[in-house]
Amino acid sequence: MTNAIPELRAKEVESRYHEAVKTAERMIGQQLGACGFPDWVNNLKSDLDPDLPGIHMQGCCADATIRASHAVWSQIVTGDADETRVNLAFNRDSPLVEVVSCLPHRGELNVFVRNARRVLVRVPEWAQKSEVKAFVSQQPQTLRWEGSYVIFEKPERNQQLTVTYPLRIAEVREPIQGVEYTERWRGNTIVRIEPPGKWIPLFERSELDTDAVPQ
Repeated sequence: MTNAIPELRAKEVESRYHEAVKTAERMIGQQLGACGFPDWVNNLKSDLDPDLPGIHMQGCCADATIRASHAVWSQIVTGDADETRVNLAFNRDSPLVEVVSCLPHRGELNVFVRNARRVLVRVPEWAQKSEVKAFVSQQPQTLRWEGSYVIFEKPERNQQLTVTYPLRIAEVREPIQGVEYTERWRGNTIVRIEPPGKWIPLFERSELDTDAVPQ
């Protein structure tokens, strides 16, 4: 019987693994909760083998992150045709403007005018104002500021408005859950972290750690 215990345990681990894979497949395109850091697998131990992580999923995070994503999306472009504000450097297609971001590859935001008659484009706080440049239809423009926003007065329909700034690239060291991590940032995005996750690592984004913007 003693020899049978490891074999039964191995079969149970295998069974749970396959069930977890089936659950994960049903979650494709969704958000999973109860993951660890910096790993998709959480830090809870398996009740079958303490050398293996537990597999736990919960549904509350899926709904919350979808609502949070919509909240962010809704604030990328705000205002009306008289004054349109581009607040965040994310892609967004709206009736007022279309926003195309080049982050995290380079510090550049392109805004294609539709129905906006005055456009303000927010610059990230880590960008040096003295290094910011503005263009209309790829022609250099004199900068005008309102707080952290570059102002474009009376743009024409279908014109391309562009704001550029040096990209922040930084190595940041900070303790998380008692472990000191080194994070590589491009703009607002972590593209690598050390030490990495053990099982299914997060932040392995080498394809983002390049100046080349995907076409």
